[in-house]
Amino acid sequence: MKLFFSLIVFALFSYSSIHAQGEAPMRNPVVVVVPSETWCNKNGYVKRVGDKVDIEYERVFRESELIKAITNDMNGRFTDNGITMTLIDQAMKSSSDAMITQSVQTDKYGQAVSKSMMEELVTRFRPDWIVELDLPYASTADGSKAGFEYVSLSYRIFDAFTSTVISSRTEKTNSLPKGYSDLQSSIISLAEIHVPNIISDIKTRVDDFATHGRQVQVTFKTSDVTMDDEFGEDDEELTDLVKRLIQQNAVRGAYNVGQSTENFVSFTPRMPISFVDAESWLKSFIKPELKKIGLKAKYDSVGAGIVDVIISKAQATNE
Repeated sequence: MKLFFSLIVFALFSYSSIHAQGEAPMRNPVVVVVPSETWCNKNGYVKRVGDKVDIEYERVFRESELIKAITNDMNGRFTDNGITMTLIDQAMKSSSDAMITQSVQTDKYGQAVSKSMMEELVTRFRPDWIVELDLPYASTADGSKAGFEYVSLSYRIFDAFTSTVISSRTEKTNSLPKGYSDLQSSIISLAEIHVPNIISDIKTRVDDFATHGRQVQVTFKTSDVTMDDEFGEDDEELTDLVKRLIQQNAVRGAYNVGQSTENFVSFTPRMPISFVDAESWLKSFIKPELKKIGLKAKYDSVGAGIVDVIISKAQATNE
């Protein structure tokens, strides 16, 4: 029997010494660690009412010795590498809401780290990365019937802006734990092995972002106009206008065009890393240009890196 729980490590990071495309430097790296809904449910930290799931993260970090041991070790290792780790219990003490609510979903791997959970945590903590650690847990309190042939620990790093996996690794022991205490020690040891790989994977991606920008997903949609309508002195079609603006403001002009109809067009541009999310980047150049031609935009974001921009005619006020 192999049962797993996930630790989701959210990394908000940047280099204070890096300047990309003349932009201001990013914030210093910040990591937030939370256990998954699956583990919380197995250990009594989940409350369900219909489709709503409330996860008591603050209580998890206060009561679970295993979670505290792993996060304390990670905190020290990340700090030694210039990454700050904010523990979830401390972050949530300042909030009256010590739980995070999500809908019950699973991803394609059958894990309980659903997109809705990612969206909720991204909204709450504004991470750049999600590092999911899958660890085993004992089926009995004393571990006498744990049922493991070996202890396996895997991680997957997600780009929290787009929910795409950027890397994954697995480590396992060569022997069966001799009891609950040995199982806990094995889990902590495997977590220690993974930390340098996690740090390396994140830093490699940050270096790439500093040079090439961060990929985000943007879809322009129309309300009472179409993408084929022409605007401005040059009678520029709306599709061409937004494409030009994306190219002018993307790092090194890098972007890809996705699907396009008379009502929408999608892009995957490279955003400067100085912006905290895709919406703030888009607003910096979309809003003033649309205002010039009598249009306005409404922004509908999913997390930090996926944005729908709904364009319509400006009425009494400009947005």
